[in-house]
Amino acid sequence: MKVLIANPAYRIDLGNCIERYFFCAGSRCPWSLVKSEKSLPRYSMFPFFMGYAAALLEQDGYEAEVIDAVPLNLRYEEFLHQAISARPDAILLEPATTSFNWILHIAAILKQETKAKIILAGSHVTVFPVETLLKHNYIDYILLGEYEYSLLSIIQMFDHKKDIAEIDGIAFRSENNEIKVHEKMNYADLDLLPMPARHLFPSREKNGMHYYHDGFCQNRPAIQMHASRGCPFNCSFCLWPQTFYKPHEYRLLSPVNVVNEMIFVKERFGANEVYFDDDTFTGNKNHVLQICDEIMTRKLKIPWSAMGDAIITDEEMLTRMKMAGCIGIKLGLESGVKEILENIHKPLKLNKLEKVISICKTLKMKTHVTVSFGHFGETEATIQQTLCYVTNLDTDSVQFSLATPYPGTRFYNEAASKNLLIAKEWDEFDPTHNPIVSLPGLTLDTLKKTESKAHGYWLRKKILKPGWVIRQMYFLLYLLKRQGLSGFMKRIKRAVDILFFTRFR
Repeated sequence: MKVLIANPAYRIDLGNCIERYFFCAGSRCPWSLVKSEKSLPRYSMFPFFMGYAAALLEQDGYEAEVIDAVPLNLRYEEFLHQAISARPDAILLEPATTSFNWILHIAAILKQETKAKIILAGSHVTVFPVETLLKHNYIDYILLGEYEYSLLSIIQMFDHKKDIAEIDGIAFRSENNEIKVHEKMNYADLDLLPMPARHLFPSREKNGMHYYHDGFCQNRPAIQMHASRGCPFNCSFCLWPQTFYKPHEYRLLSPVNVVNEMIFVKERFGANEVYFDDDTFTGNKNHVLQICDEIMTRKLKIPWSAMGDAIITDEEMLTRMKMAGCIGIKLGLESGVKEILENIHKPLKLNKLEKVISICKTLKMKTHVTVSFGHFGETEATIQQTLCYVTNLDTDSVQFSLATPYPGTRFYNEAASKNLLIAKEWDEFDPTHNPIVSLPGLTLDTLKKTESKAHGYWLRKKILKPGWVIRQMYFLLYLLKRQGLSGFMKRIKRAVDILFFTRFR
């Protein structure tokens, strides 16, 4: 039996050969960026659940084929041609909220053309399984939450190895056309999962991890990994911990297996950097220290970076990370206003973030801070307070976005209960250009303009600070050495776009 694991690209033509492209499968915060229509995306995340699911299928003897159209920049017609030509028996799609309607449109065509079983997964359909099946009769099954083992069980059922009554974490139509939901979800033992089937991505014809890249990383290829699932904290806006993962649990891959995979991706895929794209890599200090010790004990020499947080991160952790090869860390801020952090239940102390950034600066570890405007309590005054705070932080880069309440989060439920949601369609849930929460005393136009201009405002302030500029020269020289002139010029072009062309933010 052949299973097609597919991630169609969702792209909107903005005119003048410019387009907005969306991140679909694998995005815990579905968003979009703008680029020239013929150029490859400058950022693309690896769809981990698809990767693990493909590995489980192969391990059980099934044929899995992948078409990840986002990093390949495949147009609609190209994707459909390749998907139909694959002649699959079953097709897995993982629509994000912003791409939901588009993916459903494609699913209907694939059903008609291939007659394959259509299986949907991801956080959006996990929240709306009954509604999705009632409205779209061409969808055969929905997988709830972490879906790797549920997908394997469904495929085994087609092969008469399993009864549907035994399968957890699915929604489907019974023989008399009733919607059935098996709400108990599958939560994987991370140490028992095979490594993601990276050799299948992004497609059979064009294979390679160099298609996946985060601009924060300083080497290429920088291969993305997970060392954990979930988060020990309880922020109201965070999507996957509230919809996808086992509630209120932070699950860790054993340090030995983490380092085994680091070695594997270096040897098999030529990784020149590993990027831990966890919900938060630094959520358990002992786990981080053990990973660092394992790296050093085994004398693994590879630079690595991580998505983290400043909540429990301290000098001991950062020093050990640096000794083990860490060259950069992303840190979630969201707001520079204490009251807003309390509103979103983010247990971050601003002085702790400042200390972490200061330590990283001393250790020559690159830092990146994420900010989102428009949480409950936001006003024009708090926006200016956050902008002032972030420009005074000695961080190396920053990401601004709009607070977006995705279905299944407490943020969404509260906004909906107060009639503050103004979005009419799912594709409006895009945190990079479209405010959808109406807040008292704060216009949507103000939010939109703030987000569009914030990156340029921040960079113009930073280039006036000699110490910051000197540090960026250090990172640029490192980039030139590791990525050559091409990588260096891409970074310079990105700075020019931020300063002068807000459409390319």
